[in-house]
Amino acid sequence: MAAIGLRHLANVCRQVGVQLRAGLDIRKVRQHESNHGAPSYRTRARQVQVQIANGESLANAMRSVSPFFPPLTCDLVDVGEQSGRLEEVFLKLADHYDHMLKLRRQFLGEIAWPVIQLVMSLCVIGGMILVLSILQPATNEPIKVLVFECTGRGLMLYILTVSIAMGSLAVGVVALAKGWLGAWPMTVITQIPVIGTCIKTMALSRFSWSFAMALNA
Repeated sequence: MAAIGLRHLANVCRQVGVQLRAGLDIRKVRQHESNHGAPSYRTRARQVQVQIANGESLANAMRSVSPFFPPLTCDLVDVGEQSGRLEEVFLKLADHYDHMLKLRRQFLGEIAWPVIQLVMSLCVIGGMILVLSILQPATNEPIKVLVFECTGRGLMLYILTVSIAMGSLAVGVVALAKGWLGAWPMTVITQIPVIGTCIKTMALSRFSWSFAMALNA
């Protein structure tokens, strides 16, 4: 089951918070949500609505469709229900996810040009191998670019190497983001100088924010 997108989650939290602040009952809010949005979201919203109709709390109903809703959202909704400040929790969650979305866009914008340069450099190296494989005489010793011979076989080996490296990097990033590897990669990363300090600071910041919001609620 795919998780809800960050932009969609921010919009949903804001809509629910505004409707609750306007005085609507949570059942009417969930009924409204089950009739709007993307098909995948409407399906999960109907499941949540059924759970609420059967007497479950909103937080437990949202957990029943895990991992569609993040654990942080479900936990803070639980706090909001117990404290009677559910609308405040949803609105603050909306602000939080909007901020995360802004940081993500900023990060992607910062790395876009280096990534383009990397792709261009890989293409240039591949082009050099191809051109030199065509131009060099067949009797001469094959010229090498990096460790790859300027031949058809060398070009295929280069493409295969780059593809494996890029594929492994993509799988590693997705695995870290989804938590497939457990907690040990983050434990190792936090031991790296400078980077580890940044990771610990961000984790402490998120904990402080969550705790402060729970106290305010």
